[in-house]
Amino acid sequence: LTVVGSANARAWNEQVLYSFTGGVDGQQPWAGVTLDGAGNIYGAVTFAGASQNCGPSGCGNIYKIASDGTFSVLHNFSWDDGANPASDLVLDKATGDLYGSTLSGGSGGAGTVFKLASNGTLTTLYAFTGGADGNTPEGRLLRTRRGDIYGTTYGGGDHNMGLLYELTAGGKLKRWHSFGEGAGDGTFPTGAGLAASGHVIYGMTQFGGSSDYGTVFQLDLTSNAYWTMHSFAGGKDGRYPAAGLIADKDGTVYGTTQDGGGSYDICTYGCGTVFAMTPAGSETILHRFKGGADGSNSLATLVRTGKGALFGTTNDGSKGTVFELKPDGHEHVLHTFGEAGDGFEPVTGVTRDKSGNLYGTTDLGGASGLGTVYVLRK
Repeated sequence: LTVVGSANARAWNEQVLYSFTGGVDGQQPWAGVTLDGAGNIYGAVTFAGASQNCGPSGCGNIYKIASDGTFSVLHNFSWDDGANPASDLVLDKATGDLYGSTLSGGSGGAGTVFKLASNGTLTTLYAFTGGADGNTPEGRLLRTRRGDIYGTTYGGGDHNMGLLYELTAGGKLKRWHSFGEGAGDGTFPTGAGLAASGHVIYGMTQFGGSSDYGTVFQLDLTSNAYWTMHSFAGGKDGRYPAAGLIADKDGTVYGTTQDGGGSYDICTYGCGTVFAMTPAGSETILHRFKGGADGSNSLATLVRTGKGALFGTTNDGSKGTVFELKPDGHEHVLHTFGEAGDGFEPVTGVTRDKSGNLYGTTDLGGASGLGTVYVLRK
């Protein structure tokens, strides 16, 4: 294990738990990590792996890091059963089964939704064809207690601009909304996933809306009503959201934008924002990134504590950061990536355990330069 000290004065220390080598273990984890109650870590690596059926980049795999630090590959994708997983896995705590999606591969060549059983058996729950049923499923799935799955595809649908879908427990695909449906609709839903509060599902699109800088949308499952809650204007309210949302019980959602927000002298189009939004679509900017040591260009879904603190990552501003945003609006950079042996450029957020430790992945860096899994502890 490589221990990398944090330069932050608040005494958070980073430990690189695993550095990917680009071989059978894979490379470039575009997915974050999922924890179980025993301290085991699960995740997906997007490229390399044992199979070369996907060309020189490889097909990717599902891995586990046991609580004692042992790394193992649970499943190597081979194109026919999916390829290039990039979504955070969803754990069924009762059975130990893992659910996720792949960007490509499967019988239709356009990606899959899968279940990896606790005994190691992978089942393809749905294989996209690339047409009206969608293409390139991205982002963490939203799975209900009765086993229904909600997700988005980046392409496909009626207008080839993405689809919001439901996959029933019986394996049937229901198309809820094809993006690009008329003026002002969002297009190309972002890959970090959906959020839910009660009977309402929330998500974001990277483009589209009234200014083509992205949107926040909601789907009311009771009334079947789809609504664009907010269109980003591209200025101080942010633009081009590339992360997912999280939601409170009252329906307030929290998210980040990749650009916009100001600080144009450092970031050409703005360094990005953290925002909150009511169910009625009223936006409050909680933080505008300034670039440099503050970080910029957040691509990751946030984590919110019971006391209202938000944790997240930025992809740029040197080589990326992990930050905490206090309820009073003060931001603290907990770790800046890029020290010797460290990872850099995190494209995913963090997962918080019961002790408050933060786990995540970096796209690059580590001993071989091909990405890491890390933990940040006080």
